[in-house]
Amino acid sequence: LSKEAQAAHSRCVDIQNRAADMLKPGNTPEYIYETIMNSLSPDFRHNFMGFGSRQVKFLGHGIGLNVDEYPVIAKGFKIPLQENMVFAIEPKKGIEGIGMVGTENTFIVTPDGGRCITGNNPGLILVE
Repeated sequence: LSKEAQAAHSRCVDIQNRAADMLKPGNTPEYIYETIMNSLSPDFRHNFMGFGSRQVKFLGHGIGLNVDEYPVIAKGFKIPLQENMVFAIEPKKGIEGIGMVGTENTFIVTPDGGRCITGNNPGLILVE
């Protein structure tokens, strides 16, 4: 992969880790989303969480009986997190001519921040 794609992937792993650190009881999904989004440069926001006009406005979502559940790590979700809630955090960035890079892992809300239950391998996986 290009150096640009590798750097974007690494940045997405960092974003995931910072969001996971905020998965604590009492924090709101909106707070997590806005804190992360406000920390990103306009240049990195371009094609973040999608590509072109196909970008989503969230960083992750709850997991329960269905894989995608409320609450969503997004603006407008103001109910505080509770201990033992489970979330997927999935920052990704579109790279023209390559596709999407990034990561997605599942975390349990704890008083110390999100505890990953899907492993912690931050590496790139080439799919051909």
